[in-house]
Parts: sequence; C-alpha cells; structure tokens
Amino acid sequence: MRILIMALGSLGDNLPFMALGAELARRGHEVRLYGNGYFQRHAEERGLHFTATSEAVEYENFLNSPAATNPKEGMRLVAAGVMARVEASHQVMAQDVLPGQTIAIASTFAFAPRLLSETHGIPVTVIHLSPSLLRSEFCAPLLPTGPYERPAALRQAFHLAHHG
Repeated sequence: MRILIMALGSLGDNLPFMALGAELARRGHEVRLYGNGYFQRHAEERGLHFTATSEAVEYENFLNSPAATNPKEGMRLVAAGVMARVEASHQVMAQDVLPGQTIAIASTFAFAPRLLSETHGIPVTVIHLSPSLLRSEFCAPLLPTGPYERPAALRQAFHLAHHG
C-alpha cells in the first residue's frame, strides 16, 4: 500500500507523523511524507521519502516573525500560509497516487490530502494531535487559577452537538 502523509506545523507536530510513517514503512508499506522543507532532514534521518511542498525559508520567516507569537496575528499567519499552499500541495501529492493502492493521512491543518480524497477517491484519515484545539463543554485549565466552567448555554449547545 502506498501511504501519503502530510503534516503541517512545528517540529513537534511533524515528529509523530514521521514516527507513524517509519512504523508503516517497517511494516512493508511505501510511505511518502510531504511538508515544509525545514523538516526534510528529520524525515530522511528516519528513512522516509520526503517531498517539500514549501521552502524552509518560509517556515523560518514565520518563526522569526514577531506576529507569530501574537494569538490573533499568529493564527492569521498560519491560516494564510496553509491556504496559500493547498493547491500546489495537492498537485504534488496527486502525482504519487496509484489508483486503488493509495491512502492518505493528514494532520489537522493539512487540507491537500482531504482534497486529494475528493479528486482521486482515495481514503484519507485526519489525525488531530492538539487537544487544545478541540471544542468542549469544559474549558481547559487556566494556570495558576485552575479550571473554570463555560457558561451554561454554551455547555448545553456543545452537549447537544455531541449527543443530539
């Protein structure tokens, strides 16, 4: 089976996908990893085939941007960077699809594999590593004051959305 894996984010976001890819390769699958060129060395050190879908300098510029640490501006930068690369990433990944023999794995912000699923009919699985991004009727704890509750109406809305 050919497995196309795309991870977007920091090294901490990419390493679990590299570990998954290495294990899948160990089990006999043909694994291809896609992402920012900044992470190519890390993928190749794990014996993975890697295709850069953006240049390392783009990631380095993001890391060095003062806006990256601002919650609102940082998310705008992330969104702009992600969306700017979807079409090109999709085209690169599409070249590696073997009909009937390919599946895709995507990180939360990797939209190209999802698009590939729609255009080429391949199965895709999205792996969400960041529980802080999951919505919940309960708030994550605020340190050092501890957890707090969401307003009752919001808790009820989340409960209805999850449980019907």
